[in-house]
Amino acid sequence: MKKTLQEINVLLVARYNLLGDFSFERNSEDEVGCVNQGNLILTMIDRDGASVRLKFFGVRNVEIRTGPFINMSIVGLSIEDMSNDQWPDVRMRVTSEDEHAYLSFYCFDADVISD
Repeated sequence: MKKTLQEINVLLVARYNLLGDFSFERNSEDEVGCVNQGNLILTMIDRDGASVRLKFFGVRNVEIRTGPFINMSIVGLSIEDMSNDQWPDVRMRVTSEDEHAYLSFYCFDADVISD
């Protein structure tokens, strides 16, 4: 059963707050080969090593920055509902920021694909 935005946020805040892995699936390209949108799959981990996989659909404007340390990880992911902002094909903004790492992107939809 599909989880709501609120249920996904609760999972991220209450338990799975460390990014373990990610992959990007390309959906479409324009005439010069630039990706217009895709799907991003994030594996989030809790402190005990348990994980959950989240899939974000229609992803765009992805920004990833890490700090100078090799083992710095992205933590504290949150999802903001942007459905009232009336952007075409954008309903959510996903961000994570601390002093050493940053992840940000916009997407159309999200769901838990394993837990």
